[in-house]
Amino acid sequence: MSETAVRAAARDGRLREELGRQQFSSQLHKALELTDDETAIYDVVANALRILQPDSAAELLLADNSHAHLELALSTTDSPRACPVMEPSQCAAVRRGQVLHFGDPNALDACPHLRKHAEACSALCAPIGVMGRSIGVLHVLGEVGAAPPEAAGQELETLTTLAGERLGLIRSLESTRLQARVDGLTGLLNRRTFEDEAHQALQRGEHVLILADLDNFKRLNDTHGHAAGDAALRLFSDLLMETVRADDLVGRFGGEEILVLLKDSDRDAAEGVLQRVRSGLAAAVERSGLPRFTSSFGVALASPGNRIDALMSRADQALYVAKDTGRDRWVYAGDPAPALVVAT
Repeated sequence: MSETAVRAAARDGRLREELGRQQFSSQLHKALELTDDETAIYDVVANALRILQPDSAAELLLADNSHAHLELALSTTDSPRACPVMEPSQCAAVRRGQVLHFGDPNALDACPHLRKHAEACSALCAPIGVMGRSIGVLHVLGEVGAAPPEAAGQELETLTTLAGERLGLIRSLESTRLQARVDGLTGLLNRRTFEDEAHQALQRGEHVLILADLDNFKRLNDTHGHAAGDAALRLFSDLLMETVRADDLVGRFGGEEILVLLKDSDRDAAEGVLQRVRSGLAAAVERSGLPRFTSSFGVALASPGNRIDALMSRADQALYVAKDTGRDRWVYAGDPAPALVVAT
């Protein structure tokens, strides 16, 4: 074959490789656009890895919410986690922000963590970034001394870049949705979201609505400052969330008032929750070092079809009685109102 033919064949080969990369990038982009949560993104990454590196083990490590630890997001094998790096700052690929290949774990310039693998191997490591910040690494293993194809690094970089962009968008959308649903100070559902979800729940079953209010909250703010008041409200909110079930609803009604809907519950169940909250609050306040404070509760029992606004009104009336009769107690709004029962 003449030199001209050789050059032409090499050029054609490069063109085919470039076309293949462009097709892969286009298909990957379309696949990621179809995802609507992080799990779906990981599935796309796993499928892409099976195409790019069908004979290699791979894993994706991503930083947790604190950005202090790397957690396993996906693995293409059932084997235990291979890469021992536990923090983003410990990963050379993350620190340098570029794809790195380590062919021999015993080489002078090999990643020191590669030597800690259970079995000797090579590694191709591609950092993954979200909104300009490297938060993890895609770790592809191979045989010792095996050099990856020339295009492998570019393909992995394309994969991590596009996956990172989609991951950033999904997280941004989720953050926006979360901000629209929750109260910024306490992390509880905001009033609108609580009312919407409570309205749906009230269409069926029997439930209990509780309206809680911190006693003498204005005095706490005026005497110890708004920072102490905010801390007290957060502490009380956390206690409520820890006490109720995951399916129950807890939302900030406004100011220092908090709403709780105990789903599929009765008076006995509400009694247990209220007792645990009351005793737990005293212990939590003592541990926190905050000035002592208590709470009062108005309780309304709900039947199927009850309106949330009517229940809130009944719970509010009961709460008024709890405040008026000494605070640090709960009052049940009778069914039908206005019969009231005081419990201390």
